[in-house]
Amino acid sequence: MHWFWKLLIAVGVALFIWFTVFLILPKMMPQEVVANSAVHGLLIRNQIWEGTIRVTGDLITGPYTVITLKPGAKLLVAIDGDKSNFDLLPWHNKNGINVNKEYRGVRPGEPFWNEKNKIQLHFHKLVAIGTKQQPIIISSDAVPGSPYDFNVISVDSGVLSNAVVSNYRRFEVGKDVTVRSSRLTNTGECAICITSGRPSIINNVFSSNLREYIRVDRGSPQIADNEFEKSTGAGIRIDPVRIGAPLIFHNNFEMSQTLAIDVVGGGENQGGTVFLNRFSGGTIIQVPCNSRLKFLQNSILGVVSFSTGSCIGSYTFGSNYWGAQDFPTIMSDQIILKEKQFRVSIPVILKEPPIQVGRRE
Repeated sequence: MHWFWKLLIAVGVALFIWFTVFLILPKMMPQEVVANSAVHGLLIRNQIWEGTIRVTGDLITGPYTVITLKPGAKLLVAIDGDKSNFDLLPWHNKNGINVNKEYRGVRPGEPFWNEKNKIQLHFHKLVAIGTKQQPIIISSDAVPGSPYDFNVISVDSGVLSNAVVSNYRRFEVGKDVTVRSSRLTNTGECAICITSGRPSIINNVFSSNLREYIRVDRGSPQIADNEFEKSTGAGIRIDPVRIGAPLIFHNNFEMSQTLAIDVVGGGENQGGTVFLNRFSGGTIIQVPCNSRLKFLQNSILGVVSFSTGSCIGSYTFGSNYWGAQDFPTIMSDQIILKEKQFRVSIPVILKEPPIQVGRRE
């Protein structure tokens, strides 16, 4: 038989197995209830988790598998001893603290991923809806925990609501994910990492992070009604890569002497909009000179810094409340690190904060 037909048959068999395992079997098998058990490895069956679920190794669900967490469920991830390591990247297997320059995203002073022992959770679709009385807990099994107890939570689609999520390096959300009414705390890199689409991050409380609470690369999320508490890391760090256009509105940034919004790349096609947010005194907003991110109807009591280094052209703010009522005072006290040839225009200065500014609870 000619090699081409052998290859064609092999591909056909592989596709048949894939569709059978990941598409047909999950629909044929009844949903399984898992309570007070340990899980790890590849899951293809739709499951309902309740009680205390202990994750003892890397966990990956099939592309059509749905995991549902009941109110009050506790998902506790082991901090050591990965029973099913799926991440074989050699730089993720490094252990110890990085004492040199940044290496593959790990900054000096940060621990390497240590994937032989640390765990990742990858959900195709997660439905985790708790209540105020019975929140869902997703954390490590360590007391007290650290921001690097486990490496990744990844959710492609679904909803996380009324949950407390803590002690992890990264939480990667897909384009069809909603995170709402939850607390995200004690995190290492990004408490929420967005790389595409329009996920919704609504009515959450962010506290204690080492890098940034929300990292946006290319995506156009809706980020609304959140509380950002003072932390070592930044509030929202944005690299739109031209196509991103986030909407950031009705948030409270209580982040004195800290970056509340940090735009690390300008030249966007649209830029997105920041409106009706409350920036407390001492907060820092950092924007490239060529950014198209729009600020309007905010209460800005902190400072705005424009990137230096051959900044030319101009930037125009929408109508905002600045605390000060005159343009010269705002320019001298609240617009900082601006080169002389770069012009900043503030046509309208609000006399008082907009009525609906800040978080709506």
